[in-house]
Amino acid sequence: MNQSWIAWNGSYQDYVNSLCASDPYLLQPDPKPLRCGISWENRLVSIRAIEFDNDQIDKLLILPLQGPVSLAKHLTRRKKAGKPRRTAYVFENMNRDVATVLGDHFRIHPSLFTNYERTVTTSSTSGGSCSMLTSGLASQQYLSMSPRALVTLPSSLIKHAPLRCSETGRYLSEDGWTSIVICDPVLSNVVTRNEADGRGHVFPIGQQPAEGAYVDFFASDIGVTAKQGPPKTSIADGLCFYLANYSSLPGLICETPDIVSLFLQKIVASLYLRHLDQLRTTIAQSQTPMRWTSDFAKLDLAAVEANWSDCQTLERRLQLHCLDLEGILVQLRLPFERPDPREIHSWHDVAADFQMLYHQYNHARTWVEKLNSSMTALAGIAGNRQAFREQQVSLEAAPFRKEDDTYRIRREAKAMRFVQRRTSIPVPTILETHFAKARAISKLKEYLTQLHRICPTGSGCIGSCSGGPAYDHRIDNMITCGPFASIAEFNDFLVAPTKNSPRPEWVSKYRIQLPDDSSIMFAHADISWENILLEPETGTVTGIIDWEMAGFWPEWWEYSKALYGGRSRKWWVGIAKKITKDYDAVTAVDMDIEMF
Repeated sequence: MNQSWIAWNGSYQDYVNSLCASDPYLLQPDPKPLRCGISWENRLVSIRAIEFDNDQIDKLLILPLQGPVSLAKHLTRRKKAGKPRRTAYVFENMNRDVATVLGDHFRIHPSLFTNYERTVTTSSTSGGSCSMLTSGLASQQYLSMSPRALVTLPSSLIKHAPLRCSETGRYLSEDGWTSIVICDPVLSNVVTRNEADGRGHVFPIGQQPAEGAYVDFFASDIGVTAKQGPPKTSIADGLCFYLANYSSLPGLICETPDIVSLFLQKIVASLYLRHLDQLRTTIAQSQTPMRWTSDFAKLDLAAVEANWSDCQTLERRLQLHCLDLEGILVQLRLPFERPDPREIHSWHDVAADFQMLYHQYNHARTWVEKLNSSMTALAGIAGNRQAFREQQVSLEAAPFRKEDDTYRIRREAKAMRFVQRRTSIPVPTILETHFAKARAISKLKEYLTQLHRICPTGSGCIGSCSGGPAYDHRIDNMITCGPFASIAEFNDFLVAPTKNSPRPEWVSKYRIQLPDDSSIMFAHADISWENILLEPETGTVTGIIDWEMAGFWPEWWEYSKALYGGRSRKWWVGIAKKITKDYDAVTAVDMDIEMF
């Protein structure tokens, strides 16, 4: 029988095991933390119990609990003096010990822990991603949210850190109520690892909120301006602060755990809004090169391409943010409509907050989509200008090489010699007009044929010449991948990013077009005109450089990679078809997959 990873052996674990057939995530935790050495068992958990006084709403007690044993004792305490207990438990992080205590006491549905554990919304297991139907999501007994908190990172690690916050507050009885909040711990450092040598680097993270964090969510007329502001160092710290200082505000009651949920949702909505402000700034900066005052004569193609790539990443992130907000609206059972400001009568209205955030994020996504279209046009302008500058430089240089059919080149050469002999016009020197280009193409084809005859030993695998991981910036600019035991395994890896896109159903469409019966051969994997050295006077091939991506690849990889950076240059496409076998169909599929 398959065993779940959530709790230790006991009655709750038996309950979880009985549900494994209904949820694949119960059998396998998110693999990403495991790859970083963070297991479900060894995490440190911070626990705070917030006890509300039953007689005075403005008095409550915050108790730090030391580990699962202390938590179990606190949970099993009897009613004190016959009065019902109202308690909120705030957890930073979660592990198997604490999950076992909570499960034994409350009989919590284990999906609460799986939703918290899976730190990336669209993360998939080896069996594929498993989404819940809308009706099931709207009916679950807890609320799961994924706010984006801005953190201060070193300049080499400028990204955003997603945080997950699962919350349930529906344990009601004659003894009062209990609310459980599970948050991510404060991000203290970032570890990068080189897959090739296994070495890593640790980058400390600033503990102060980036750029002042979010604006407080209270209305200006409720008389709280004299009180101090929240620490904004973490969701858990902020929640404890608001409960301790503002539980007695007019309109708030402690008879139900809604007060905990209210403050939590307000914090999450504020984090989303703060992150949206940062995204808008980034989008506006990306538009800077396209202002009417911009000097397009100084456009740098590399900078434009980098900006275009950043915009692609922005669009993907905004799509994920919109999906997260859509999930929150479903859980809160709210329509996907823009809120009517005339219907907002109190700062309590979190429904209006999340509905507006959903529309604001979608507007930002549309903004980036239009920006991407403009950036593509700008890249075309920059490319044309760079080609024009290169042409000017080549016209000024000697000798001058002209590529065309033999008859036209010979005719032009005769005209140039005729002008040279009779005028002082600076005409480039004619070095040769015979078949140097044809000889170079023939030699390149011979060299690549020799290369492609090299096959892996044994059953073969896709990877480096030594049998180690493969590297190719078409797949990932930073890390290696593989080795892969078969073509099918490599093809699965190629289409995997499509699962995390807004159209995961395209995975099967692309996967079926990647052949699993291809041969494996040694390839240069970066053949281009920039990496082929020619003798300037004769066109003789004197060297082929940049072998860092060479290795054993599918037979079509050489041709596909030859067009990777030169697909827009028709003259090079023609040469590529002559020096190696063309695989236009699978190359077109790979170019589509590359966008993900």
